[in-house]
Amino acid sequence: MAGPPARKPVLVVDDDRDIREGLQDLLESEGHTVFTASDGQDALEVLATIPRPGLVLLDLMMPRMNGQRFLQHVRGDPALAQLSIVVLTAAPATVQDVAVAGLLRKPPDLDELLRIVGRFCEA
Repeated sequence: MAGPPARKPVLVVDDDRDIREGLQDLLESEGHTVFTASDGQDALEVLATIPRPGLVLLDLMMPRMNGQRFLQHVRGDPALAQLSIVVLTAAPATVQDVAVAGLLRKPPDLDELLRIVGRFCEA
């Protein structure tokens, strides 16, 4: 008898360690596999080594490579262009400003966050 279908992993990209770890703990407690990165450059390196995530939760304001530069890189790379990305930010932004699947304000409503992650990561 087979178990439940596997969920696609989540990649959390945020320079704030408390936010990164808090989201990881929350999502893992809901049964998701979570990978983390501290900025856009770190995220690109992580993406090269993990199974394709169902969703990337992306902060916009980060050092080294910010969320906008990460998005530009991903959208310009045919191997990554179709990644589902939801921006999670306190910065003023709208979904029209960036090529993403959604926008959540910090701090996120946890029920809404879990619904979004479930929508993109359920097998």
